[in-house]
Amino acid sequence: MKNQFFLFISLFFTLNSISQSKYIQKKNGEIVDVKTFYKEKNELVEKIKRKLPPEKYFDIIYEFNEPIKSNDSIIIKVSHVVFSSYPPQINRKNVFNEEFLKGKPLSIKSLQTINGDIITLSDLIDKPTIINFWHTTCAPCIKEMPILNQIKKQYENKVNFIAVTFETKEKIDKFLTTHEFNFTHIINAADFMNSIQFKPFPKTFFLDKKGVVQRIEGAVSIDQKSDIIEYINSLL
Repeated sequence: MKNQFFLFISLFFTLNSISQSKYIQKKNGEIVDVKTFYKEKNELVEKIKRKLPPEKYFDIIYEFNEPIKSNDSIIIKVSHVVFSSYPPQINRKNVFNEEFLKGKPLSIKSLQTINGDIITLSDLIDKPTIINFWHTTCAPCIKEMPILNQIKKQYENKVNFIAVTFETKEKIDKFLTTHEFNFTHIINAADFMNSIQFKPFPKTFFLDKKGVVQRIEGAVSIDQKSDIIEYINSLL
């Protein structure tokens, strides 16, 4: 009976942690669920873009405070809003510096997933994180995807696997109908890439459990697979 009691308590807290809902508090104080927040955001972006020339880039970038967590919910408060209207050219200054990024937490203020969720650096803490930068017309990016999928399959939920691109949801959805790429997909990330002065594709970042960049690789080949697996094991 005692063992059953402890099993019940463990199951209760496990279910509570799994069922945590994520909400966003807007600048006006209104609190909505994440999908509603980004649905409204995307509708506003499309409304503004209809008034702009077709070639003009526009997006709304949000920065957030640290999440406020309770037993059944996570509330993320918007701290700053940026209206971004420059063309989504990656790293126009062409000064990408890998060594400058290594040994520091990766500056992730907020990233939007293809499903409308958001990811901040705090969401990645306590697990190693693999971040792959890619786009749909990058041949080396596509070539390394089967290898990356194999690596992800070996670790499942023990490691965060993130794929980041500057491209839109529509373009990535279409790409994924014909290509298998089993990472969590981040879209519309031109501003984030520019913030770290990102340039060449593909690149894969290896972050430790604290979100610190420990290693950066170029295109991943099958010959590197065992070395990468050994390195990820060292981060666990």
